[in-house]
Amino acid sequence: MREEVRTGMINAGLVKIKIMAKIVFGTYVRGLLFLGANLVIVFLLIVLVNPNYLPNLPFLRQPETNSTIIRTEAVQAEVPQTQVAFIVFGDSGTGNIYQQKLAKVILKYPFKFMLHTGDLAYPSATVELLNSNFINQYDQHLKKSAFYPSPGNHDYQADNLRPYLDKFNLPRQALNAQDMERYYSFDYGNAHFVSLDTNTPLDQVSNNRADDMLDWLEFDLKTSQTKLWKIVFFHYPPYSSGNTHGEDLRVQQILVPVLEKYDIDLVFNGHEHNYERTCEIANNSCVPGGVTYVVTGGGGGDLYGFGENKFYTVNRDAKYHFVYAVIDDCQLKGNVIGIDNQLIDSWVINKCEQ
Repeated sequence: MREEVRTGMINAGLVKIKIMAKIVFGTYVRGLLFLGANLVIVFLLIVLVNPNYLPNLPFLRQPETNSTIIRTEAVQAEVPQTQVAFIVFGDSGTGNIYQQKLAKVILKYPFKFMLHTGDLAYPSATVELLNSNFINQYDQHLKKSAFYPSPGNHDYQADNLRPYLDKFNLPRQALNAQDMERYYSFDYGNAHFVSLDTNTPLDQVSNNRADDMLDWLEFDLKTSQTKLWKIVFFHYPPYSSGNTHGEDLRVQQILVPVLEKYDIDLVFNGHEHNYERTCEIANNSCVPGGVTYVVTGGGGGDLYGFGENKFYTVNRDAKYHFVYAVIDDCQLKGNVIGIDNQLIDSWVINKCEQ
């Protein structure tokens, strides 16, 4: 009888222990779920208040328009190759036969990525026109390579660049939230590339700020001094003998001193729908070791003519074209290719003996 009572008490105790264990374990699990749910809610609230809180991952984007997102592939900062080929062109976004022919010629050349000097779609870079005059024209190119644009004035004419910003997933490096993805930089091998926005961000440069595009550019170039090659591209040209737009004095006064200060090797521009290459420029003179400027605005828009030769003009031509550039260690060669795959100009920058 005592044994039965003891056994009954033990069994009852085990039942109580099991019940208590279930209660404690259930409470613990519910607590974890509650905590997790609250963390998710807090994160979503932070993102809603400040979308820039999201990390720069290639698959993250919240398009505000119904558009296909073009991703720029991640180019690592320390790629072992010292040789790379890339394409540069601009002012292409018409969808006309000249753009289409030039796009076919580009595919004849092996390249790692493409740089664009602005005006991806005319008359403005709306979602529809970006799709028809850019995506559809370079569908095969975008499947095989990365694409790095800089915005032109016609890109800005569509909702202050919003469709462009939704379309491209670009590095988020600006010092202020409003400028994110409007300008940026990336490295490939021994070269540093910088895309600038010479529209609104240039107009907003001020000595009273510490977070504008010029502040960012100074910081970016200071931290890239170990790279052998420094290449910059943007829309408005500081040097051009074109008779439609010509030189942009804002760029001359604000950006050129910084480009010279940090020994930029090569600058690509658009806006003038033609081709022009300058001498190496420093202090507004042709100086060995200065900056070479190349206007490559013959990607498909109606071509523009020229005025008188400037002191800096080395070669110029009003033809549809793109630049095929190859970096081979300490040498950079540029070939300017026309719509019939003809050679328009060729040049070499040699840093092997410097």
